[in-house]
Amino acid sequence: MRKRFAVIPTHDRPEEFETCYAAIRPQVDHLVVICHGEEAWNYVGNRRAVRTAYKPEGRANISAMWNLGIECAEFLGFPYDIAILNDDAIPAPHWFSTIMGRMHSEEANGASERRGPGRDLIAGWAFMLNGDAGIRADERFSWWYGDDDIQRQAEPWCFVEGITTPNTHAMTTSRSPEARAQIALDRAAFEAKYPA
Repeated sequence: MRKRFAVIPTHDRPEEFETCYAAIRPQVDHLVVICHGEEAWNYVGNRRAVRTAYKPEGRANISAMWNLGIECAEFLGFPYDIAILNDDAIPAPHWFSTIMGRMHSEEANGASERRGPGRDLIAGWAFMLNGDAGIRADERFSWWYGDDDIQRQAEPWCFVEGITTPNTHAMTTSRSPEARAQIALDRAAFEAKYPA
């Protein structure tokens, strides 16, 4: 029997995390929370049926955090599907079963809604991987482009129509000069890996 996992990296967003947690917890068998920093560790707390991992303060690497969650699912040794969620994502009540069902019916390695209408790009704030595919995030992409890389690794990818997952901080992670500098580095790494 396939197990349902979700991984949520979180940092400095206690209210958003609570909303995401409440939305996804009833839908999965196992939830892995990656706490980036002490504040996140404190607000996540010791929750039943939740596995937590701690990443120290400092520059975040979202791909490394995703991999921690995937490795936890792999370690338990079950066939599994795993949702990767931003801590500000708000999945609908039947989000996991809807995405999972379509992914398996189309024999895909990953699935999500579209990033935007008419765009064949992964919704990086809420997507799913088929554990049988053995996909891992490329940790060279520390903040951006990791989701695009996963989509390419996971071909064939399934886009599920008729589902929308709000994320309350959409388009805010690129506002600081430090974030824009990291995006430029990640873009260069992506273009080097996938030359036009």
